[in-house]
Amino acid sequence: MNFFDQKCKQCGLPIEFPDLRFSENGICHICHIDHNNRNVSQVKIENEGIEAIIHEVNNTLRHEEKSSSLYNCVIGFSGGLDSSHLLHYTVTKLKLKPLAVTYDSGFITETAWRNIHNLIKFLGVDHVVIRSKRAYDHKFVFHFYNAFHRIGVYWGICSFCHVILDSALIRVCKTRKIPVILKKMNSFEQELHIPRFFRIQVIKSALFRIKINDIMPFVFHICLALYFLLRLKIEFFIPPITNLFRKYPRSAITTINVSKYLDFELDDMIKCLEKTGVWSLPNEPNIFMRYDCMIEEGPLNETYRRYTHATVHRIIASNII
Repeated sequence: MNFFDQKCKQCGLPIEFPDLRFSENGICHICHIDHNNRNVSQVKIENEGIEAIIHEVNNTLRHEEKSSSLYNCVIGFSGGLDSSHLLHYTVTKLKLKPLAVTYDSGFITETAWRNIHNLIKFLGVDHVVIRSKRAYDHKFVFHFYNAFHRIGVYWGICSFCHVILDSALIRVCKTRKIPVILKKMNSFEQELHIPRFFRIQVIKSALFRIKINDIMPFVFHICLALYFLLRLKIEFFIPPITNLFRKYPRSAITTINVSKYLDFELDDMIKCLEKTGVWSLPNEPNIFMRYDCMIEEGPLNETYRRYTHATVHRIIASNII
């Protein structure tokens, strides 16, 4: 096999994917992480993990005299696999009373919205939807796209979402006096994110190829995109003022990462949710994650395909099974 045609024998990721490393048997390092995590998950005792999470939640609540009696925690809920499973697990296994919070960017897919409405009703949990009152997120995406379609690279178009997700959860916590946020991290997704230096290299290279007639429109739209991103940060501002210049806001709210105590396998998560009879995956084959946002399926897929020879769904979804 030609080196440049090499693909992982297990997941199919191409050698062109940034920082991908292969073992002698032709398996990439990400699949080795998958294998190691599955071994660890067999050793961990679920009951001990549940006990540790509940202890941390109760310990935080005890130190907050003015905490809400209605809810134990807040969970960000997008209708995707991870957040759906976390909400279901919190209610059915942890036996906590969560408040589900959805940030509606305007780009949530039909499948995700259906999962949101159905699972909320099935579990009987309260639900809050957060939106930008002046649609600054829409305006940011519009101008970002109009700037970067001139160079064919769209990494960074999701930056507004990173800003708002945490801020929205923190604001709800402060308003409702709920001192705990529960979240779940996916180790495979983190490993498969494109390295920052690679993205910067690609953008620099693309900028050198920009047409002279596109320079002024590019600058115009990127300035407006940054302006609306700042307005979005101000709209969802969380003190102190330095949070305006951070990717993720800092606050006194306790964030508990459930994945620190428990490992979840993808197959088990899907089976658990499908048993409810109200939750479903999209009709497209091999899409298990990252189907809750329209942006993932459009400009981001185009960028991934061009520079990594794999779509975002192929990289982050079907390749982690």
